[in-house]
Amino acid sequence: MLPGPTLCTTFSTGDKHQGYDVHRTAISVYLRITNVGSAPTSVERVSLGYHWHLNTLNLAWIRYSVFWFWLPDPVVTIEDFRVNIGDWIKIYPSLLQRTATSGEAAATYLEVGRATNGVVYFEQKESWGGCFPAPRGGRTRIRVAVTDTFGTKHRKSFWIPVVALEEAKKYNPSFGETFPTLRRHPTSTSQPK
Repeated sequence: MLPGPTLCTTFSTGDKHQGYDVHRTAISVYLRITNVGSAPTSVERVSLGYHWHLNTLNLAWIRYSVFWFWLPDPVVTIEDFRVNIGDWIKIYPSLLQRTATSGEAAATYLEVGRATNGVVYFEQKESWGGCFPAPRGGRTRIRVAVTDTFGTKHRKSFWIPVVALEEAKKYNPSFGETFPTLRRHPTSTSQPK
């Protein structure tokens, strides 16, 4: 994990579900992946897991406090991750999609000893109750699983900051808005005649 837009935020959507406030969680992780194996390989998939924030009186506590709740695939970022540095803007590379600003993609085919880096962005659909990453002292524990071409999963756990949505939007103005945007602008499934 690299310094930069590695963070987690959970925010209210303003809706209710069976009396519970509905919220959405978005997590970005700026990763550096190095092939330390003995053969070239590619990054095929990245998944992210976390523990739910449940109290011990809830029976689901056992399942989601011991085991991981997985977000199996990253979602599309609407805008590039960036940060203002004085009069300049640094654009962070995306690991699994092309960067909108430059049109370039990170190299995910790695020869032995080669490394790549980029941001991977996850957004959880609406949920309620304790279905969000358990915060501890302004941080939460996540687990990243990278699957290579050979089907091998490489896992590593990290503690990342939990921030307010406004703080996350400093790195990406569209942070937390992928699912609502896709619902407003669905892709056409009709075939040309």
